[in-house]
Amino acid sequence: MTSEIAYQPKREARSEEITIRGLRYHVRIWGERGQPPLVMLHGSRDMSATYQFVIDHFRQDHFIVAPDWRGHGRSDHNPQGYWFQDYLGDLDAILDHYFPGQTVPLVGHSLGGNVVGVYAGVRPERIEKLICLDGFGLLEELVEDTPQFLRAWLDGWRDFRGESKSYANTAEMAARLRKANPRLSADKAAFLAEHMSKAVPEGLVWSFDARHRLPFAIRHRRAEWAACIRQTTAPTLWVSSDRVSRLEQEPGGLAARRALISDISYTKVPDTSHNLHHDSPARVAALIEDFLDGKRPQTI
Repeated sequence: MTSEIAYQPKREARSEEITIRGLRYHVRIWGERGQPPLVMLHGSRDMSATYQFVIDHFRQDHFIVAPDWRGHGRSDHNPQGYWFQDYLGDLDAILDHYFPGQTVPLVGHSLGGNVVGVYAGVRPERIEKLICLDGFGLLEELVEDTPQFLRAWLDGWRDFRGESKSYANTAEMAARLRKANPRLSADKAAFLAEHMSKAVPEGLVWSFDARHRLPFAIRHRRAEWAACIRQTTAPTLWVSSDRVSRLEQEPGGLAARRALISDISYTKVPDTSHNLHHDSPARVAALIEDFLDGKRPQTI
């Protein structure tokens, strides 16, 4: 148990388990069918409960579906590792399960933002609106670096030792989260540590599969994902933190990526880290709901 007082949710989630492409998937649900639908996808080494703080600031109730990606949270691990395309396939199956034949709005953070960004161009007919939180397009990877990249991938598997560092309790894990993000309050860190941990004989470890620390086996070419994103037809909101992103250091910077989508609004949330939904949940919640209601922020 943690020595900190954990954050107390204002909107309670319930859990469901479904089978997606051969794996048992854990899905958190807020609200009830008949309410406005919303699908929320978390980032790498995170889990669905990460959106609790934002959801508690929503002005109205939504029927929210938020899965733990494969190898995260309470969903099954894949002993063969992880490929970016797997997330596209899993998202496709999740939408077919919960919203067959419907268009729905998607929210994605970090890895989840990259997944929904590509998916919206591959399945534009499924997406009503698209909201990316600090995740919009994969970083360019140079062809010349491929041999070094594949050596690192092979070495990672050869040297893989299973679970990473163990902790004595969730208080230690909460302290680690706050060290990584000093803006994270003690109660939120305690809440996240409680949901992100699992018991092993040595103590507690993070619930995500340690294989997520290994690189993907497939390299990412900007031209390939750009071709997908360019097919997006849904109104898109791109929200970033005010940190300097590596994307801004690429040729053309953020403007080149924003130009891929014709109907896009872009804004930044001040005084936030990469986990802007933890640092400023009220502001992020307002941006999401306003956009869903047809109100756009002033694009910068």
